[in-house]
Amino acid sequence: MTESTVDIAEGTAVRRGLDFLLGRREADGRWVDYDLLGPSDDWITAYVASVLVRLPDEEAVRAGRRAVDLLVPEQHDNGGWNYSEVAPEDADSTGWVLHLAELTGRADEPWAVRGREFLSAHVHDDGLVSTYVFDLAVAAFGRYPVVPSWDGWCGGHICVTAAVAGIERLPERDRVVAGLLAARLPDGHWPAYWWIDAELSTALAVESLASVPGTEQVRAEAARWAADRIGPDGAVTNHLHPEGSPFATALALRTVAAGDPGFGGDRIRAAAEWLARHQRPDGSWEPSARLRMVLPWETDPDSYEDWSFDGVGRACLGTIARDTFGLHTTATVLRALQVAADRAGS
Repeated sequence: MTESTVDIAEGTAVRRGLDFLLGRREADGRWVDYDLLGPSDDWITAYVASVLVRLPDEEAVRAGRRAVDLLVPEQHDNGGWNYSEVAPEDADSTGWVLHLAELTGRADEPWAVRGREFLSAHVHDDGLVSTYVFDLAVAAFGRYPVVPSWDGWCGGHICVTAAVAGIERLPERDRVVAGLLAARLPDGHWPAYWWIDAELSTALAVESLASVPGTEQVRAEAARWAADRIGPDGAVTNHLHPEGSPFATALALRTVAAGDPGFGGDRIRAAAEWLARHQRPDGSWEPSARLRMVLPWETDPDSYEDWSFDGVGRACLGTIARDTFGLHTTATVLRALQVAADRAGS
């Protein structure tokens, strides 16, 4: 990677993005983004904080560590955390809080142990992890009419499994890793349930498997899939972002960098430079983390054709939305640029 790209990754773009995230904290120090089933608070706070604590910046680390103290009182009696105040506790939100616990050295505290117990109840026999368990989903959303089943929301979700597989203290981790490996598609990538971008599942899978011996070939094949997704200009495109999605581009960069240490330097450089060129004046990146509010009974959202776009509010089933304030996208890009900088310096 050229010196100019290293400067971009370690300097101005990261600093401006970090300032944006720090400036978007709520009065209590947490973050809020999206507007599906109400605005997300615990989930997005845990995700953003998990990025900040890994940046080589004292202010970022302090903000990320403070988030832990803000999230602990938000834990519910069953041990879980939720996406928003109107949503039931779920495995994905809880998983990101537990990631943050491990990153900050607090995984042995009683609240984290209780969180892992809650998360364990979402691990299916095949190792895949569901976002919701049936009882909580029905209790929270059973008032909605015409829900023929909860097979979609309570089935195993590869994107959630990919994140949870990285929680080293999870008792079922070996089973989750096995389920994740079995879910990989022949071309080397992992599909997503809640997201339009398979780059998300694939990046999280590769990062979660980085500490698992014997997965080197799997990760290398994922890196090659992701490298092929990065276009000549450095961008990854999709049907909603035909000129390039910062979110998907950042995740593809992370997959290449984490998948094979000796591969893809030119693609990493191109993606990092494209991301730096497309940073917005306020330090953020275009909101492009596209979340699908899948129908509760839909087990194959890729085959669903009646999506609406950018719906908001509590009754928003069947919509594809983006992160309203760009916090999810910006945090994801910052992580990618830091990964690119670390790769350049290794």
